[in-house]
Amino acid sequence: GIGIPKESMDKLFHPFQQVNSNKPIGSATTGIGLALTKELVELHKGFIWVESEVNKGSSFTVYLPVYYYNPQKDAQGVELSDNSEWVSMEVQMDKTSEHIQENRAKTSGSRPLILLVEDNAELRSFLRNELKTGFRIIESVNGQDGFTQATEKIPDLVISDIMMDKMNGIELCKKLKTDERTSHIPIILLTARHAEEVKLNGFETGADDYITKPFNMAILISRIRNLIEQRRKLRAIFSRRNNFDFTTIANKTDSRFLEKLNNVIEKNLSNPDFTPSMLASSMALSRMQLYRKVSALTNQTVYNYIRTMRLNKAAQLLVTTDMQIAEIAFSVGFTEPSHFTKCFIRQFRQTPSHFARVNH
Repeated sequence: GIGIPKESMDKLFHPFQQVNSNKPIGSATTGIGLALTKELVELHKGFIWVESEVNKGSSFTVYLPVYYYNPQKDAQGVELSDNSEWVSMEVQMDKTSEHIQENRAKTSGSRPLILLVEDNAELRSFLRNELKTGFRIIESVNGQDGFTQATEKIPDLVISDIMMDKMNGIELCKKLKTDERTSHIPIILLTARHAEEVKLNGFETGADDYITKPFNMAILISRIRNLIEQRRKLRAIFSRRNNFDFTTIANKTDSRFLEKLNNVIEKNLSNPDFTPSMLASSMALSRMQLYRKVSALTNQTVYNYIRTMRLNKAAQLLVTTDMQIAEIAFSVGFTEPSHFTKCFIRQFRQTPSHFARVNH
C-alpha cells in the first residue's frame, strides 16, 4: 500500500476510522475491517501489530497462541496457560535441538508426578492404587532413598510418613526444603501420632500440610490437588511478568536459587551459543533437574527463560542508551536483528523502535 502516517497509527484499529488521504486505500471505505480483524484476533487470545512507512507500505502481523493438547483440560474451556506459547502466523520453527527437547518434555506426562515415601509396603501399595488414576507415582521405602529420588526426579509433590528408618519424615522435609534442587516442592507429612509437638516440628521444617492416620482418602487427594494448584497459580503469576523479582518469593532457598540463576545468565547474555546445558553445568545440576526447577518456579522452559532475560536486558538498553537496535541485538546474544525484533514483539507486544520511542 501507500503507507500510513505515524499520527494515524494509534487510531488504525478503532471502528470507523480511516486514514486521511486523497488516494483510495484498498476497497473498503467503511473503516471497520481492521477493527473487526483485531476483535477476531483477540477472541483467539492473540494480538495484531502494524509497521508502516509512508510511500513504502505497511506490514501487518498477527500473533496467536499455540496450544499443546492437555487431556485434563475441557476442550471447550481453552485458556492461555502452561501449555501455550506465542508464535507468529509467519511460523518460525526454532531448530535448536535443546529447545525442541524441552518442549517435548514439557508436553509429555501431563499428570503431576508424586513421590510416595513410606516404609509400610501395604500402605504404600494402597496409596499408589488410589492415586495412580490422577497422578504419576514413584516410590521410596525410607527417607534416605526418598531424598535421592526427589533430587533426581524432582516430583511435583512429596507425600512422606514421619516414622521411618534411616531418615524420618521430619529430617527428609528439612533436607528437601533447604536444598536448592527441591526447595519448591510441596510436602505432605503422614503420621499416626496426634501430638501437637510433632505437627509443630513438621511445620517448622517447611511442611506444607500434615495429615494424621487414619485419614480420609478423598481429603488427602483434595489437599494434594490444592497444593499443586497453588503452585500452578504462583507459576502463572511469574509467567505473566517480564521481570522475575525473586526477592518476593517467600522460600529463601528458592530466592537464592533464582538470584544465582539470573547472575549466571547475565554473565553470558552476549554469548549466542550459551545453552541450557551450559547453564545446568554452571548451576551444578543435570539438565532435567534444572528444567523441572525452572519450570516449577517460573512456568517457562530454561530456553525461554534465558531468552526472556536477553529481551529484558535489551529493553533496558533501549531505554537507557543510544545504541542502535542491531547493536543491542548482538549485545544480548541474538545473531540476527530480524529474529531479535520478532522475539521482542512476542514478549513486549511492540517493536523495539516503538518501545524505545515511547520509553526513552
